[in-house]
Amino acid sequence: MRNYPNYESAERVKAETNLPLIWDPSHMSGDHKRIPGLVQELVENYPTLADGLITEVYPWNPRDIDPVRRAKTDINQQLEWSEFDQVMNLWSNRSNQQTKVA
Repeated sequence: MRNYPNYESAERVKAETNLPLIWDPSHMSGDHKRIPGLVQELVENYPTLADGLITEVYPWNPRDIDPVRRAKTDINQQLEWSEFDQVMNLWSNRSNQQTKVA
């Protein structure tokens, strides 16, 4: 994990500024395999904290052996489309989690 999420600081900043908070699990984790877990943790434990997500998605397999199709930067943190779908399904479930928390 590159940067551990600091939920308490994020809650304080959001409360004090009233600004929307965008969560970036790609750069937090630095590893595409950890992104779904970070989003699931956010949705289950802090469903109202983030107003949106930003992730890196690559049109092909970013780790492709073909140098033409291979991502040039941030290879490990870029999601493939199937992984992006998984993350979006987790994110869409946050409205269900908000109901449970309220």
